[in-house]
Amino acid sequence: MEAEAGEAGGLGVPEEPSKQLIVLIDDDETHVRLTEQRLVRSGYAFDSALNGTEGTGKALQPGVSLVILDLILPPTSGIDVLKAIRAKSAVPVLVLSARSEVKIRVQALKLGADDYLNKPFDKEELLARIEALLRRTQERETTLTIGDLVLDRSTREVRRGTRSIELSPTEYRLLEFLMQHEGEVLSKEQLIQQVWGYDFDPGTNILSVYVSYLRKAIDDGHERKLIGTVRGKGFRIG
Repeated sequence: MEAEAGEAGGLGVPEEPSKQLIVLIDDDETHVRLTEQRLVRSGYAFDSALNGTEGTGKALQPGVSLVILDLILPPTSGIDVLKAIRAKSAVPVLVLSARSEVKIRVQALKLGADDYLNKPFDKEELLARIEALLRRTQERETTLTIGDLVLDRSTREVRRGTRSIELSPTEYRLLEFLMQHEGEVLSKEQLIQQVWGYDFDPGTNILSVYVSYLRKAIDDGHERKLIGTVRGKGFRIG
């Protein structure tokens, strides 16, 4: 495929890996602000919600890598938010709570929480727990498969049937994100934020250029076309 340097008309595409998005659901604004500072400094993308209703929606948006969830929330409890997340998503959930009773921890873990950390906590321990959860998630999902298209995340190899496909780093990141959300319609904004970064110019046509690269690499010569356009909404694979 095209060389990464100067591709797509010499637009100077950044090559840093896309940031993992962490969503914090907590009604303590001071804690939210401090946690955002720590996570952004550690290289993560960050979003937050101060109540359970908004938090559930943000936790279920495409591209979320991990959810940090407080148990005491308005207008619904963190336990109810956890149930709602688990009904639709396997995204890792780290529960933070001042409630240290064993029965509460057991309830959260049985309902699908991946880890539980009591408040107050050391910031370094929080970062270590996050890294461990993300690492375990990545290890569980080393291979992504849609039909005869296979992406091996451990080796970064891509195959369609018996044919090996060479992709540039940006093409690979775009394909990986699409495959992680098979069947979902992903907006232009979501894809640009995930692949190129939150501060990348959304007015550029770079996404369309790279989708065309992927279609040529993935779909040319195959009767079944995997990458589709949903007019006015975005792109999907499947």
